[in-house]
Amino acid sequence: MSDVDKDIEFDAESGIKTEYTFDGRHLDIKATQDAQPILDNIAEMKAMSFNPKAVGRVAGQIPMVLYETWNKEFKKLHGINMIQADGPTRQRFLAAKLNSNEYKKLRVWEGRL
Repeated sequence: MSDVDKDIEFDAESGIKTEYTFDGRHLDIKATQDAQPILDNIAEMKAMSFNPKAVGRVAGQIPMVLYETWNKEFKKLHGINMIQADGPTRQRFLAAKLNSNEYKKLRVWEGRL
């Protein structure tokens, strides 16, 4: 059996922990992030009184590791990264994600985007 090399990086600013595992033939990269601080911030924002129809309102917050996953999905669908896409295409994609029941906890206010 071959030796396995592991390395872990932690980015304190984003809270992302990246683990690299190399078994001599394959490199596995796994990124994780504690989403609880983001969920706590969303809960605080929900408790604040504001107009959900105001221009420039915050719709939600997306953990970076989830954004990276969504970006890979977006690239498979559109052939480019989300940041390279025009605003309406990116907005429709993100709104569909945030409007889904799976990700509704990431929305700051109830209702559809």
